[in-house]
Amino acid sequence: MGLRGWLTQYLLVGRSGDVPIRVHPSVLLVPLLLSRLSFAPGAWLGYVTVLATHLLGHALLIRRVGLPIVSVDVHGAGGTVRYGGRAEGAARAAIAWGGVGLQAVAMLLVVGVDRLWPQVPSAFGADWRLAMLAWNGAIMVVNLLPLPAFDGAEAWRLVPRLFRRARQAGPRPALPGPRLEPQRGIPLVDASDEVAGDEPVGGGDPIVRALIERARRQ
Repeated sequence: MGLRGWLTQYLLVGRSGDVPIRVHPSVLLVPLLLSRLSFAPGAWLGYVTVLATHLLGHALLIRRVGLPIVSVDVHGAGGTVRYGGRAEGAARAAIAWGGVGLQAVAMLLVVGVDRLWPQVPSAFGADWRLAMLAWNGAIMVVNLLPLPAFDGAEAWRLVPRLFRRARQAGPRPALPGPRLEPQRGIPLVDASDEVAGDEPVGGGDPIVRALIERARRQ
């Protein structure tokens, strides 16, 4: 088997319903290299957790879009969740973000647990934490490379779409202010009856003005 055959060789390890799950040999090679060929079961478990999180993120977005999952292929840098039908534009880009998106959530959860319990009880837990943080971050960076073989080829197309949508939305129209109406029972004084610059008769006192008006009528 040549290099090309090794790169495309997957082993069927099980099924989830009608969906076959296949694993690439790099899943065994990459964690050994990352752990420097040492015995580190905690790190290996963390690595498997990262891969499962990545694939689960893709699967959740595919289900959210409403497309059927055809197969799951796991490889050393993450994996591929193949689906039937077509996902266009923003939906396709969102599916590409699903893997690293859920990885980021897992990383934040580990950071939160690490803040609550900063003392790692064992070497196994320290190795698992290393995989969930350092290895997880490295796999996220690799998958976001804008190359055809990685999620970044589709994921980054969502960013200009969001900018265009925000630009088209524009500023929101201002809400109309409250409508002011004159209160009932208060007579409105016509300013035209008063000479500009002169003080109103009665000094502006409503009682005095009422007495003057009554005297005029008599």
